[in-house]
Amino acid sequence: MGSALRDQASKLGVPVAVLSSRTVVSSIVQICASSGEPSPKVLLNAEQRKKLSSLLEVAQYLLAHSMFSRLSFCQELCEVQNSLLLEAVWRLHVQNIVSLPELWESHADTQSTVAWLFRDLCLLCEQMETQHTDIAQTMLSDFVQLFVLRGFQKNSDLRGVEPAHVARVAVTVLQRMLVCELSVPSPRLGNS
Repeated sequence: MGSALRDQASKLGVPVAVLSSRTVVSSIVQICASSGEPSPKVLLNAEQRKKLSSLLEVAQYLLAHSMFSRLSFCQELCEVQNSLLLEAVWRLHVQNIVSLPELWESHADTQSTVAWLFRDLCLLCEQMETQHTDIAQTMLSDFVQLFVLRGFQKNSDLRGVEPAHVARVAVTVLQRMLVCELSVPSPRLGNS
């Protein structure tokens, strides 16, 4: 696989790490689009999950052999963020391909990043009500934990990532989620 990527990168005149990053992003977009379901969703189906798992193994191999550019990968992902399912992005974080804060930092437009995360987290909450999946609960817990951690920490341990930008994204998404939750009447309180 490594030699084939090197040959292709040489023919195209691009670094192998950039080519492999682009290829992985393109494959993730294809996996996310392959559900066949018309309604907006954020969770992968079983087949998509299996395909993504195999792809992430390849990405980890490329990372381990210095044939993968995290920076290029983040930039490519930002360009297609609206084509990605939130679970796929979360799995990139969980499998240490790229952290969510690294991804947020790569996108210079804070408002766009916040809008995307807020929209997808709202969809996740809606889908949790109907599907009750452990994956959805774990995702939501991980995102909220990360938002609190990154939104209110004093020092950042991120490699080259500006903590102020990440903190701004985290705090803004948390605020929007709280406002949204407070504005929706609780079904338990409706009959009292």
